[in-house]
Amino acid sequence: GRDGEVLGSAIGLTRVIVAVLGAIMLVLCVPLARIFLHSKDAYPVCLALVPAIVLGGSASVREGYLHAKGKTFLNAIFTFLEQFIKVILGVLIIIFLSCGEEVFDATLPVWAISAGALVSSLFLFLSVRSGKKSKAFKKELILNAYPPTASRLATSLLHLGTTTILPIALVMFGLSKETALAQYGILTAMAYPVVYIPITVTGAMSVVLLPEVARMQDNKAVRKKVLKYAAGALLVSFTFCVLLLLFSPFIATEFYKMPAAAEYMLALLPSVLCLGPAQMFSSALTGMGRVKNVFYLSVADGAIGFVLTFFLASSFGIFGFIAANCLQDILALLLNSITFFYFAKKEEKI
Repeated sequence: GRDGEVLGSAIGLTRVIVAVLGAIMLVLCVPLARIFLHSKDAYPVCLALVPAIVLGGSASVREGYLHAKGKTFLNAIFTFLEQFIKVILGVLIIIFLSCGEEVFDATLPVWAISAGALVSSLFLFLSVRSGKKSKAFKKELILNAYPPTASRLATSLLHLGTTTILPIALVMFGLSKETALAQYGILTAMAYPVVYIPITVTGAMSVVLLPEVARMQDNKAVRKKVLKYAAGALLVSFTFCVLLLLFSPFIATEFYKMPAAAEYMLALLPSVLCLGPAQMFSSALTGMGRVKNVFYLSVADGAIGFVLTFFLASSFGIFGFIAANCLQDILALLLNSITFFYFAKKEEKI
């Protein structure tokens, strides 16, 4: 039917795009590692991302199809499964396979990302089968995909800029290049995977929320629904923060053998509290058809993070970067929630 043709056309387009991106990563892995990881010997990290790039494209199309068909619960399960595998497997392989060799250890969490994408893609492939391709649908898809694609691209580029500029800012603070990269590695490979575990739950919640908002006509009911989800996300995040306060020293010393990781985890608690509710408001805006506003908010959030990272990390070191992270997520929550309530009330008056 028509739905199958649309899905088949979207998957066909996506396969071309991810094949090109994967080929670029394979060919340019060494120069990319030199530019963004500051070491040409770190190219295995780039190579480990290729499966996630190739598999993630078609999987995201099938996820969108499940959204449109109203199968949000199934989609939420796949999202939770993927995030759970990324986080838990990432932590486990670091604990059991880490050998002290910098490049190998840095590659481990990236393989966890690819493993999560593989499992999710397999389940989605078995659950959603595509139909024949159609040139007419391909043109329509390209036009409709422009706003969300621009949003993702802008966000990714700004995040990439932030990641690139951080070691430079840490060196400006007074650290050696080796110390700067070591601190950044502890933060991203040890603290982040633990601290952002709640996203596995809140991400699935936002997946369920989006189509529910899209189907609702009464804005009062929309506000009530979104506030309920935001409160639930805050409860999940708060509960995890309490657990982190109690067990972060144990995790850092017993599993990672790196006490500094506990300090980073605790410093990131404000970010943990804000991310879940921010996801709900952003998802609600998308469900209301405010894709362009989500794009503007994403760009503003990324630009703020870039500026804060440069100034705070160069002035206060790695904890300045963590402060920039937290401030960025607090502002993201404020901007997304204010924008949501503004449009919910505006459309109600109309």
